[in-house]
Amino acid sequence: MKAFTAAPTTRLTKQEAIDKFNSILSKLLDVPVFFSSINKRSGNYWSNIKLQNIPGKWVLILNNQHTRTLRLFIIETVNLKNKLNTRHDMLNVADIRIYGNDEVHFKDSLSGVNFDPYLVKTINY
Repeated sequence: MKAFTAAPTTRLTKQEAIDKFNSILSKLLDVPVFFSSINKRSGNYWSNIKLQNIPGKWVLILNNQHTRTLRLFIIETVNLKNKLNTRHDMLNVADIRIYGNDEVHFKDSLSGVNFDPYLVKTINY
């Protein structure tokens, strides 16, 4: 996989991303939101989440700062947490690496979990 070579852009914070999806997220009370920007070197979205922080319903926002695109995923399944790989050095932390070079399909390269069914909305900023 090749890394992105686009010119650097202004970083978008987690709170700024949440604000852009406010109309949807304001209806999801007490649902944790996780945020990941695409990694410059690998071209993947990396996220390390403590398993205890992943309930039956959670939100993942992926930020591609190169294309200035945000994607909102609402995950509503308890079983998904059990399918994710954990870090070798921290067994209580899910290690998620979603391919970033394919902007149509969102699959975790470590566990094979497909996040496509949970994609709710895509916006450009």
